[in-house]
Amino acid sequence: MNKRMTRRSFLQTASAATALCSIVPRHVLGGPGYTPPSEQLTKAVIGVGGMGLHHLGMGDAKLLAVCDVDAARLENALRTAART
Repeated sequence: MNKRMTRRSFLQTASAATALCSIVPRHVLGGPGYTPPSEQLTKAVIGVGGMGLHHLGMGDAKLLAVCDVDAARLENALRTAART
């Protein structure tokens, strides 16, 4: 049996699949414990002397980057970030 796909049948199948994916919430597809990127707060700290070092441990945000021109301060900040 040679079943040929027409443009109309392709569009019907594609639109049905798209509708199915948009109905199912992302946390169902991602599994338990999955945090979508839109719900994850991230931060980067530039200058880790004084108040900058204090900002490393603040909040529940995920630390993405630390930057400082002083190598000793940068190393201290990285050690502090690893502890939190």
